[in-house]
Amino acid sequence: MRFGVVIVVLAAIAVAMVTFRRCEVSTMHEIEQSQRQLIAQRRALADQEVRLGKVQAVAAVNARAEEMGVVVVPPGTDDYDMTGHVAVGGGN
Repeated sequence: MRFGVVIVVLAAIAVAMVTFRRCEVSTMHEIEQSQRQLIAQRRALADQEVRLGKVQAVAAVNARAEEMGVVVVPPGTDDYDMTGHVAVGGGN
C-alpha cells in the first residue's frame, strides 16, 4: 500500500515537472520572439533617424527651399521681399 502511494506521488511530481518545463519552454520562445521584434523595431528606428537627419541637413533644406523658390535669409540680415531683394524701407 505504501509503495503504491509513493508511486502515485512520484508520478504526480513527474507530471508537474513536465508541465512546468513546457511552460518554461513556451515562455522562453515568447521572450525570443519579443527580442527579435525589439531588434527589428530598433533597426527601423535607426533607419528613420538617419532619414530624418538627411532631411534636416542644411544642404537638403536649402535644396528644397530652392526648388520651391523660397529665398533663405540668414538671421540678422536686412528685410527681404519674396524675390530675394531688399524690401523698400527695409533695413536695421
